[in-house]
Amino acid sequence: MTIRTVEINGDRQAGKTHIAMLAVVDAITAGHRVLCVSERIVEATEALDRVAALIPRHMVRSVRRSSPLRGIRLTNGGSVCFVSVQPDVGRGFDADLVVLDDLDCPDKVREIVTPSLLTTSAPRMIIVHRAD
Repeated sequence: MTIRTVEINGDRQAGKTHIAMLAVVDAITAGHRVLCVSERIVEATEALDRVAALIPRHMVRSVRRSSPLRGIRLTNGGSVCFVSVQPDVGRGFDADLVVLDDLDCPDKVREIVTPSLLTTSAPRMIIVHRAD
């Protein structure tokens, strides 16, 4: 399986996560399933709030802000789940796009979440990280 991967690199506060969240909005409004992984639950919640603010209200079926399935479902079937890094992150979740947002160990998490992309014909991943 070939995963089309885009890496977004930049300094702190340069808009990296905002660009990734725009891609999330584009994917879910097109009816795709997205998994967003952040280092901490606070960052996952902030990402949920960013995405929710960008989606036209008439497209939103539900927003869930509580664990473990923090996310947004749209009327067209598109959905996004926001999680923090855990040993079983992404288990049981099928995605068309996975976003790894500024993680301390992105390679390790990438291995763990890759099975989430097995059910799609065009798997995609966005990896956001700070420039070193």
